[in-house]
Amino acid sequence: MPFDPSLRESGHWDEAAAKLLSSISAEEEALATLMNAEAQKILAFIHQDPAFSNAPSSQEYIQFNYAITRMMDTILMTKWMLMKKMDSILFFQSSEKELKESGGAIPDPKRMPEYWDELARDEGMDY
Repeated sequence: MPFDPSLRESGHWDEAAAKLLSSISAEEEALATLMNAEAQKILAFIHQDPAFSNAPSSQEYIQFNYAITRMMDTILMTKWMLMKKMDSILFFQSSEKELKESGGAIPDPKRMPEYWDELARDEGMDY
């Protein structure tokens, strides 16, 4: 999707953030469905599902475990990317607020760790 310069106008940042949040939500739902499907595969493989009747060999257990591990690694990486998107949204929203409050001075990107510490204190979070 090409960059739209009109998003820099004041009211459009909220619209862009809302679209990003919507995409994060949709991806989270897709990941939940994928994890549920993986759980069903595991249950079937360990004979919790009556549709699975053959006893797997040791090599099949190893191959199955490897496949599940790779899928869960992929899901974990995707979740990490979603978290980074959320971090960016929150940072840019706070930067926009600081920009308005400072009369146009550009916020320092190195201040992001301080921002998270302040946010955690304000929200009572411990991360």
